Amino acid sequence: MVQSKIVVATSNQGKLNEIRALLTDTNWLILGLSDFNLQDTTIIETGTSYLENALAKATNIAKLTGILTLADDSGLEVNALGGRPGVVTARFGGPLLSDNQRCHHLLKLLVDVPKEKRQACFRAVLAISVPGGLNFAREGILNGYVAQDLRGENGFGYDPIFELQDGRTLAELGSEKQQISHRFQAMKAIKKVLRELDHD
Repeated sequence: MVQSKIVVATSNQGKLNEIRALLTDTNWLILGLSDFNLQDTTIIETGTSYLENALAKATNIAKLTGILTLADDSGLEVNALGGRPGVVTARFGGPLLSDNQRCHHLLKLLVDVPKEKRQACFRAVLAISVPGGLNFAREGILNGYVAQDLRGENGFGYDPIFELQDGRTLAELGSEKQQISHRFQAMKAIKKVLRELDHD
């Protein structure tokens, strides 16, 4: 059976690996941006929502490659911070910070906030752009808390400080994360779209 191709519009290797793992049970051949000789794939995320940013990335890369493209925009929303960092999650605290530094920056802002008021959620929007055609999008949410310290060696981004109801952080889960994450929830919904597009 000939595999249909899909490009994942991200330069974040952790995110690409996660999406590849989530799509292993499909017929799609998953390509990354490094599989193309593209001059500039930088997309400034100026959207005010995850949906705007995800669609901007998907449509831009679909136009450049001529191949169906999947893009995601996701963020961490902390109740005690009025929903921040939200759409600026990846740049929260400054564009040059490492993942570890961003986690510490967030923890400092919540240093006096007790656990019962540290509710947060991860939100992900996955968008598909068909070159010269339609766009589709689906959303996934994972609820939890901001932990009081970094724990775990797995995952990326804010995973070491995102605590689930059972007390473990996402970075302590390993492959189990793939079955519960916000990206998994969004992917489960968008797989239905991919199946229809593959059939077409």
